[in-house]
Amino acid sequence: MRDRPAYTTEDGSLDEQTRILHPLDLLAERESETALGHLFQYWRRRCDGDRPPLEDTFNPREVLPPELNLQLWWIDVTPENPLNFVLQGHKGIAISNMSGKRLREVPYKIHMTACAAEYLRCKSFLQPMYHEIDQNIGGISRQYVGLLVPVKNRKGRITKLYNAGRLIFLERSDRFGLRESGRR
Repeated sequence: MRDRPAYTTEDGSLDEQTRILHPLDLLAERESETALGHLFQYWRRRCDGDRPPLEDTFNPREVLPPELNLQLWWIDVTPENPLNFVLQGHKGIAISNMSGKRLREVPYKIHMTACAAEYLRCKSFLQPMYHEIDQNIGGISRQYVGLLVPVKNRKGRITKLYNAGRLIFLERSDRFGLRESGRR
């Protein structure tokens, strides 16, 4: 599934992005040695049959190498409205540190709206989502892949989504037009 929305900001600049949802088979092929692949394998081992793992037995930080933990954070998805989901442990590479903030506080409307839809879908379908994002928002161009995995509480409700990302490309423009870029 491919989505390519665009949004004109208050200052007249254009924020745009392409988001591609990939099959999980492609994740296994591409990401076996990355944080995404490690998180997915850990999640599968902790699953209860075809149901997501329990949140109190799911602690990927204990098993992932420290360098991969830097790319891992989670979302509290207990509120009904996805714009009230709370980001936890989000350090921010391209977008400022959002840890402890609600999704509605993400400064870029196009990113906030797409994340709300993805988080709600992952929560509702009880399945991981592997996606590739190519975006230009707020003067930052970046390409990355991400994985969302759901976990449940003892009552069977999805309460958290763990998110791991792998940055492929990042380029920032400052207000004077200077550029900083790099591939990872």
